[in-house]
Amino acid sequence: MPTRILIADDHKSAIRELRTLLSANPEWEVCGEAANGQEALARANEMHPDVIVMDFAMPVMNGLMAAQEITKVQPTVPIVLNTLYNSPQVELEAKKHGIRKVVEKTHSGALVSAIQALVDKRNPRADAPPPTVEISLSQLQSLPYKPQPQAYPPPKRSQQK
Repeated sequence: MPTRILIADDHKSAIRELRTLLSANPEWEVCGEAANGQEALARANEMHPDVIVMDFAMPVMNGLMAAQEITKVQPTVPIVLNTLYNSPQVELEAKKHGIRKVVEKTHSGALVSAIQALVDKRNPRADAPPPTVEISLSQLQSLPYKPQPQAYPPPKRSQQK
């Protein structure tokens, strides 16, 4: 099943470019578009995308406010802020509003990489190491002892003459 991506941007040309860029990956599908933050919130609730690419400066509701509202109802959906206005302050505010990555619009390769990283976090690959499970010492000590078969044969004794 392809990764479903929602694009929110108030410029139709930006949406077209993003759709073309993202559709080049056969594992991704652009499932919807929104022209402002309020539409993005509505589309996210309708379509339940796997990832959202959100512009910052949009009419009606900006990308930060939309991300904050989307995160309240869909906290596991990663949001990438795709903006011309990137700065350390924007990144800090973005994180406060539930945005996972901030990418400048002029770096399309960075956007693709950011989405791929977020998708990989959501869907660990089969060859990835299994997650670690922490068990306290008291829990370990309460487990029943089961002797395990010896993994290696006993060492051969050298014959001395």
